[in-house]
Amino acid sequence: MKSLLALSVLCASLIACAKAGPETITSYRDRNVPIASRAVFDPAAFEGNWRVVAGFPNADTPDCDPVLSVDRTMILTGCSGGNAYAGGPARYLGQGRYTVDADPMWVLWLAEDGQAAVVGTPDGSMGAILARDTISADRYRAAVTMLDFNGYKTDYLQRY
Repeated sequence: MKSLLALSVLCASLIACAKAGPETITSYRDRNVPIASRAVFDPAAFEGNWRVVAGFPNADTPDCDPVLSVDRTMILTGCSGGNAYAGGPARYLGQGRYTVDADPMWVLWLAEDGQAAVVGTPDGSMGAILARDTISADRYRAAVTMLDFNGYKTDYLQRY
């Protein structure tokens, strides 16, 4: 009888967990870990179109192949072949740091050849791995390492 009761409690707990929905996370970064933007940075090398290869889930993440478009005054994100869904006026502050609609966005890493990058926010609400086209396995691992180095909880990283 005790084992039947224990099994019933376990089943009820699993059903409750299944109905609970996804965990809401406001920061994917350990804020006790220092974060650093790319100190030596040429904003012209960052301009253009980027594929969002991986990122952390949030309410703004579309159900599509996300892209990022950067120029000196505007940073927009959207779906490949579709319309922008987020972003806005951007201002370059120096040392790989931007504000987008007054929110910070930092370039944490930019590959020497300008074909891959990692961006994030000091509060950890956003982080992403970007590529101009495809990204090799070793470059992807390097980008994940950069997120980890800056305190990001890479277990939550989703590859697109």
